[in-house]
Amino acid sequence: MKTGEPTRRSLASELEGYRGEAVTVMGMASHLQDTVPVIRVTGLVESPGEWAMEDLAGLSGQVGEGEIQGRGVLAGAVLEAAGPQGGYVSVESDDGAYRASIPLEELSSKGVVVYGLGDDRLPLERGGPFRILVPEGRTLCWNVKGVGEMRVTAEPEPDSVPANPTH
Repeated sequence: MKTGEPTRRSLASELEGYRGEAVTVMGMASHLQDTVPVIRVTGLVESPGEWAMEDLAGLSGQVGEGEIQGRGVLAGAVLEAAGPQGGYVSVESDDGAYRASIPLEELSSKGVVVYGLGDDRLPLERGGPFRILVPEGRTLCWNVKGVGEMRVTAEPEPDSVPANPTH
């Protein structure tokens, strides 16, 4: 490194006071966030929790880019780690605008939590940072983008989409 060039540490310390603010670095706008994206597993579970990309990557049941467009883990592995006690899972987008209630058995056996593309997080334009895919599900509406929560419930909750949308 040449003398006078900022190190990552010095740049990080310079930006520390700007958390939560929009900043421009080298001509590119960026938003500094306090947290790493997580997917929450809540509801009727023995161990509710939050899973970041790195946590999901450490679970068994990994699904590679040859099988899906991205990297993921079987939804059943995530749910099993939480100890589900219900029969349905309401998968909800992080902004709360979209929800699909999926039978636990079908989500566990067919679903994938997609969390990455290559070595990076799944980009927003691909449905990230987390996306649920149910390749052989009864409806395309079970493929939820921008997932923030998987809530285990005893009974199905109302979906925020029509039963038979035109895709």
